[in-house]
Amino acid sequence: MYTLYTRTKLGYMFYKRQVRKAHERFPAGHSSAHPVEINGIKIMPIPVLTDNYSYLVIDREANLAVVVDPADPQTIQACLESEGVTLEAILCTHKHWDHIGGNKALKNLHSPCRVYGNPVDNIPGLTHPLSDKDCIEVGHLSFQALFTPGHIVGHMIYLLDGRAFGRTCSLFSGDLLFLSGCGRMFEGSASTMLSSLDIVGALGEDTLLWPGNAVVHAPPPLQMEREIDRRIDAASAVMRALHRSVMVKKELSQKAKLSFYQSIYIPTRTYSHELWVVTERTRSRIQAAEMSFLRRVAALSLRERVRSSVIREGLRVEPH
Repeated sequence: MYTLYTRTKLGYMFYKRQVRKAHERFPAGHSSAHPVEINGIKIMPIPVLTDNYSYLVIDREANLAVVVDPADPQTIQACLESEGVTLEAILCTHKHWDHIGGNKALKNLHSPCRVYGNPVDNIPGLTHPLSDKDCIEVGHLSFQALFTPGHIVGHMIYLLDGRAFGRTCSLFSGDLLFLSGCGRMFEGSASTMLSSLDIVGALGEDTLLWPGNAVVHAPPPLQMEREIDRRIDAASAVMRALHRSVMVKKELSQKAKLSFYQSIYIPTRTYSHELWVVTERTRSRIQAAEMSFLRRVAALSLRERVRSSVIREGLRVEPH
């Protein structure tokens, strides 16, 4: 199904159906979004489809605009007209239709508009291929493109430099990072996704996050803490019942360890420890390994758990 969606016309037809249904269900958008404006720069979140966001970034002095991930060209064009600005550039985080479906229509309406993205992606209308850390200048706006594979192999994010207009930087994260959790790993491994998340983690803590979706795949931090504690208790009970007769070191494959790591530390919609189909013997071994692993990191904060070298060593995940 994923191949059909990304590599055939059926995917585009499905996307068009999504747009049509979204217009019928949410004529005013799926949520209320409030623009942020300071020193002549305006960032407008635009609700599109059922849970996506596009972003219009406007340089008031130059009367120019940049759009990030224009999923719905009709909605984007309406915003451009209401703001009275010229579309100068389209920034594409990745190739999925729910992010770049409006490229062709907007390019037809604004022929001089530049389209930026990763050349390894099949991005419609691409005019300016990007590499990691390339810069994009539009009026007084300055973006840096960062290569962040994991969700797919060609994913990129865009960091708007806020220093030029006296404010913090803004990160347009596409499907790399949401408000809680991250995007599904369609074309990448957990270790690749972790390395990309580390790129975001290295940014300033005051960086504003503008995610590509409103979907929250992970529980809030407090719930996550409770879930981790619950799993520690469950694994401990199993170990006591087995009288420490199960010794698990190399018996679990790295893939199994990474799947468990994903389920707690990199929450996604499709990777879940509870969905494994395993024998009771294998389940006991997994639970024993969980207890050993979680006891080592139970005292760490959530932020430390995600970035801990101890965790990486335990899972044999090497940073890129």
